[in-house]
Amino acid sequence: MQPAKQFTLYASVFALVGFVAEITSFGLTQSTVKRFPRLAALGRYREVAQELRKITMQLAVRHGLSIAIGATVLGWVYGPGGALTAVAVAIFAFGTNIFALSASLFRALEKLTQLGLATMMRATASLVVCIVVAALSWWQTALFAEALVIVAL
Repeated sequence: MQPAKQFTLYASVFALVGFVAEITSFGLTQSTVKRFPRLAALGRYREVAQELRKITMQLAVRHGLSIAIGATVLGWVYGPGGALTAVAVAIFAFGTNIFALSASLFRALEKLTQLGLATMMRATASLVVCIVVAALSWWQTALFAEALVIVAL
């Protein structure tokens, strides 16, 4: 497959990650943008930690279900490559939602420098891993590798 076509497929699936992240979150991560800073301003840090745990577990279950459904459907329609893509999209979307949660937490605790450093570290690690894996393999493997980097960080 030509590199331009591979990149087109990768970019299309990457856009799907954002959609899956929004659908599986269904407002959970967005609710923390104002809630975490408000609770932190009131000194209610224990509630922030409880909310963080609760939302993380809810997201994990939702993304687990999206892996099961997506891998089954896309595996049935497109074979193993489709199943791998579905798993990568769900993992990547989970990482995206978790990063949004951590960003809300950083903002609530007024740790903006750390938020910037975490963002830079995530972007740099993703770029390096993606370039290496894409050069050695194909776009689906690069997507899966990037998804694992996002979740690991």
